[in-house]
Amino acid sequence: MSVGVVDLRNTEMSLEEAMRLADITCHIAKERGRDRVQLADLSDRELARHASEVSWGRRLKHALEHDHFCLYVQSIMAVGEGLPASTEGQRAELLLRMLDPNAPNGVIAPSLFIPAAERYGLMMGIDRWVIRNAFDIFSRTRHKCFKEYAINLSGASVGDERFLGFVREQFQRTGPPDTICFEITETTAIANLAAARFMHELNVLGCHFVLDDFGTGMSSFGYLKHLPVEYLKVDGSFVTDMVLDPVSREMVAAINEMGHSMKCRTIAEYVESKGILRALHALGVDYTQGYYVGRPALWTEPAVLTLVRRRNGRGYKRGQPQEHWQVTHFGCRKFCWKPQRGKILRDVSSVVLRLA
Repeated sequence: MSVGVVDLRNTEMSLEEAMRLADITCHIAKERGRDRVQLADLSDRELARHASEVSWGRRLKHALEHDHFCLYVQSIMAVGEGLPASTEGQRAELLLRMLDPNAPNGVIAPSLFIPAAERYGLMMGIDRWVIRNAFDIFSRTRHKCFKEYAINLSGASVGDERFLGFVREQFQRTGPPDTICFEITETTAIANLAAARFMHELNVLGCHFVLDDFGTGMSSFGYLKHLPVEYLKVDGSFVTDMVLDPVSREMVAAINEMGHSMKCRTIAEYVESKGILRALHALGVDYTQGYYVGRPALWTEPAVLTLVRRRNGRGYKRGQPQEHWQVTHFGCRKFCWKPQRGKILRDVSSVVLRLA
C-alpha cells in the first residue's frame, strides 16, 4: 500500500488543497516503488511536475466539456528548385490549440497540455473533438483550401476498437474521406497491434496515412512495409541540425531513400531556414513543413452561411425589415460581420475567441 502524507502544521492551505496535495504525493509514492509512505515536500520538483499535470488535467476536462478548443492549419509544401512550390493543390496539417483569454493570442500550444492529456487518459476525448469538428467543417465546405488534410491521432485512440467505429460513423455522416490523412507515430504503429487493422480498414475507405516522427523508434522494417503508409515524416530533430551536423544529414538522406524504396513520399518537418530547404531539395525530399515554409494560422475555409440578425435575442416583429449578416468559419468558431463594413463584429458561437 502507498500512502501520501501532508504536514498541515504551519500551513494556510485549504482542505481541498491539502487533499489534492496528498493525492499527488500518493501517486509519487507509487512511482517510486509502491508500498511506501511519501511525505509531501513543496520543494520536490517531481511534486511540482505532478501538481502542474493535475492542474492541466482539470483544465482539459473543462475545455472538453465547454468546447474550449480551436484548430490551426500549417501548410505542407512540395519542394521545387529548393523553394516551396505553388500552394495550389497542396497539403496541410491541422493543429490543436486550447482557448484561453489570458494566454498570448488567446490560445495555448499543445506542447503544454498534451502530456497531461496522455497521463490522465484524455487523448481519446481530444481526438474525437478534433475529428468531429474538422469533419463538420469539411461537410459545409464545397471548395477546400487544400488537397489533403493531416490529422494527428494518439496511440490510445488507434488502439481502441470503439474509436475505429467512431471514425466510420463520422465519415458516414459527413461524406467521403479521400481528403483525410491520419498521422500516426512510428512508435504507435509498431507497438500497437491494433494499429495495423485500424490503418487497413480506413485505407479501404480512402484515407491516407503518414508515419510521423520517423527515425526515432525501433522499427521492424519488415512489419512497416505491410502497412498502408503513403508518407514518411522525417523526425524534426534530424532536420533542424542537418545543415551543420553531417550525421543528421545522413539520417535524413537514409530515411528519404528508405521511404522512396517503400513507394512512400517523404515529408521533412521543422524546416526553419532557406539553407535547410535547399539541403532537403538536394536530397530529393518530396515535401517540407515548418516556419520557413509557412507558420500555423487559425484554420479558415470558404464556408459562408447567412443568418438573420436578431435584436435583443427576440427577433423582429412581422413586417419589420430583416438585416442579413454573413457568417464564416474560423476553425471551429463562427464569426459574424456586416459585408459592407468588412469587419468582424462579434462571435456568434458559444465560446468567444480573442483575435490577436
